[in-house]
Amino acid sequence: MSFLKNKSEFNLDASSLLIENNYYAPSVHCSYYSVFQMLKYRFVLFKEISYKTFTQNSVSDRRTSHKYLIDEFCLHLQNNSKFKLSDFEIRNLKRDIEDLKQFRIESDYENLQISAEASNQALSLSESILKRIKKL
Repeated sequence: MSFLKNKSEFNLDASSLLIENNYYAPSVHCSYYSVFQMLKYRFVLFKEISYKTFTQNSVSDRRTSHKYLIDEFCLHLQNNSKFKLSDFEIRNLKRDIEDLKQFRIESDYENLQISAEASNQALSLSESILKRIKKL
């Protein structure tokens, strides 16, 4: 059993619950981390490596752990023909993940108000990304 996969599902549920209770900024955080956790779970599975190996590789890299995972996940998709994704689909997936990541950074760290509409868009985007990742 993967705890990260479960955490991903919990974060997606939490995002919805937070929106329902007017906690919009934290919902964006949960929407993003739902995607990040699923990415990490699937990457380790695809590469057939341990979480410890992933962490060691990520730490030794000059990119942040989030940038490392997003880049390497998409690179793996490009280099592995079994996924049957076009370069266009991979670029769109990467762009969507990076957009959600940027919105999470703004939501967590910037002095700005997050609206219900914006948090719902983040949730919708995370659901779309998760759907694509789970199809792989």
